[in-house]
Amino acid sequence: MAKKRPPAAAAPEDPEDDDNESGSKRPQDSYGKHRKRQASKAKEESTEARDIGPIPAIVNAKRREACRLNLKKYLLTYFKEAFPLPFSEDHERILKDIEERAINGGLKCIAMPRGSGKTTILLRAMLWVLSYGHQRFGVLVEADEGGAEESLDAIKIEWETNPLLLEDFPEIAYPIRCLEGITQRGNAQTTQGKRTLIGWRRKELIFPTIEGSQASGAIIRCTGILGRVRGMQKVLADGKTIRPGFVLVNDPQTDTSALSDAECAKREKVIGGAILGLGGPGKRIAGFAAVTVIREGDAADRMLNQKLMPKWHGDRCKLVYEWPTNRDLWSKYFDIRSEEIAEGNDEHPKANKFYKANRVAMDEGSKVGWAHRKFPHEISAIQHAEDLRFDTPDTFDAEYQNEPKKSIVAVDGIRCLTSDEFCLRILPTHRRGEIPDWVEHITLGVDVQGSSLWWTVSGVGADFSGLVVDYGIWPEPGIDYITLSDIERTIIRATGIRSSTESLLVALNKLREERLAVTYTRDDGTQLRPGIMVVDAGFQSEVVYRFSQQHQHVVPSHGKGVTARQRPWNQEKKKAGERMGFGWRMPPTRGTRAPRYCLVDTNTWKTAMMDRWTTEAGEAGAWWLYRAAPLRHRMAADNLSAEYPTKTQGHGRELFEWGVRPGRDNHFLDATILSAVGASILGVKVPGEADRVVRRRKISMSDRAQSDRSDQAASREPSPVEQRVEAVERIAKQPHDGKMTLAELRALRRKSG
Repeated sequence: MAKKRPPAAAAPEDPEDDDNESGSKRPQDSYGKHRKRQASKAKEESTEARDIGPIPAIVNAKRREACRLNLKKYLLTYFKEAFPLPFSEDHERILKDIEERAINGGLKCIAMPRGSGKTTILLRAMLWVLSYGHQRFGVLVEADEGGAEESLDAIKIEWETNPLLLEDFPEIAYPIRCLEGITQRGNAQTTQGKRTLIGWRRKELIFPTIEGSQASGAIIRCTGILGRVRGMQKVLADGKTIRPGFVLVNDPQTDTSALSDAECAKREKVIGGAILGLGGPGKRIAGFAAVTVIREGDAADRMLNQKLMPKWHGDRCKLVYEWPTNRDLWSKYFDIRSEEIAEGNDEHPKANKFYKANRVAMDEGSKVGWAHRKFPHEISAIQHAEDLRFDTPDTFDAEYQNEPKKSIVAVDGIRCLTSDEFCLRILPTHRRGEIPDWVEHITLGVDVQGSSLWWTVSGVGADFSGLVVDYGIWPEPGIDYITLSDIERTIIRATGIRSSTESLLVALNKLREERLAVTYTRDDGTQLRPGIMVVDAGFQSEVVYRFSQQHQHVVPSHGKGVTARQRPWNQEKKKAGERMGFGWRMPPTRGTRAPRYCLVDTNTWKTAMMDRWTTEAGEAGAWWLYRAAPLRHRMAADNLSAEYPTKTQGHGRELFEWGVRPGRDNHFLDATILSAVGASILGVKVPGEADRVVRRRKISMSDRAQSDRSDQAASREPSPVEQRVEAVERIAKQPHDGKMTLAELRALRRKSG
């Protein structure tokens, strides 16, 4: 019989085990405890991994403190490799300006020769001002976001790689290096259990929040100049809100944007408005602009103009301030140098030998901006500059002198104002809508475009002195600067009438009601209203004629540029019933159905008005813009300077023919000229008008007929009314046998009355 197995011993009871259905206890479950132990261990390991430990001590506190208020010393101490050459006098002056304004606020625009290190200086100046706590929030603005991000990357690299910054600014550099380039680590990084709140993003750098650090929580943001600029601010760990205090605008324009007045105006507006307003109310921001002038009158050139934008304190540095006077020796030098370079010897030792032997004579009269700037194989800075100018003649003036060549060659016999000069052509005593005692007539000129009406109101005196009292666009675009191609609120949209002809007629009537209803009060209390409205009828002529027939004071006009090959109007025989004045004529319309209109010689008037704009103050016939901040006149100024003259000859006389510069609007120019023509129609004599009249000499009929035949190809196109009259005269003069056709009889009857 088999032996029975003894019963197994009962397991000890575990109070944590739940009862099963039979009431017995489960075996001990150690998996839950294991999970807890592992989670706790992982948490400890994660915390240790995220915590970078204590911030290292400053290695050389004395060296760090010596640079606190000395930007130059800071640059040469911590970034010596970036500045291998001694600074020039221009550098020293600019460093002092940056140092003072970075701490106390203020604006500075800097243009230096390419390669002079202006951007390198200003980027490191931003590090200086934030590291020492002079400012807490820096903004980096460039022509586009890509360029701004590259500049921010240059700042990041310094913190990641510069050993001296790690030694003397460990509270900033050490947490940054602990990221090891992994942006996500910044979200949880701690030091001795406290979060650093560091930010290492594509468009933003937030300094570590470290107790006792003067740069704790400081921030740098970058953006493109036409990107999101407004409303920048940052809430710190202590709940305090900071706004930008240091702004660097670095090369705000591109080669393409510099060629467009509209693009320059956009950047000008952003810089003067949104960027300088970043500091908030009552805050004097430290703003710096590093620019390069690409063309005359571009955004950089305007910022450097201390008359146009005085707050920026423009500083235009040059590679050469005075050129050598002995050009013969330099010509020989370049002959030798060119031969050597053609042979493949770019270091041209023979040319150097010639220069060294004649250096005293060749350097005479010269003054350079940076005496240490030259290539290793060159002997002096002036030799370096001469070589650069010889090799890059088209770009040297812009790249190294910040004085680009004029896009339009000056013409002898006439001075033309630039857009900047028009902005400054201001009558300081009278604001918009105000008129001085010498104003005798108020006139309104209107240039008609398909989408809008461009108008100018002028006050004109007895000596033809003029003041542009007001100007604008109908319908009102709602912004200070706009071009014709950018107009979105058109006449059709503003009137709600889909017909282009009917909507234009309504627009002209509304503009007339608005402008002619305004009363202008002179300083002596005399009240004046517009006495004439001259409207361009080149577009939708029939609508303008209908409008003029409804209002007696409205005069339609057609512009015609009389050239030197064509006979001047004052040499032509005045027809019965025709009105003629300085550069304008009104053909006779009595006895016809043709409406009254005025022909305007645009070449004569554009020349005459440019003379008026360049007339000195106090002289008869000077014209001005009303008093306003110069940049408020930018749109009108760009229009007024949109054309250029070309001197031509013919019929024994010289005159200027005008053409529009590519990509420019000239609508305010046309409107202003029409307002001036209106004053002449009202009887105001243009200065020199009597002197311009050419007396007709007596000539035989055969000479006259021959002259007419030779000029027939170049003669002006007669108006429809003139064509009709000439046709009747030809019929009347034709020989006939006493019999006339019905058409001829009717034509003679119409002619006789």
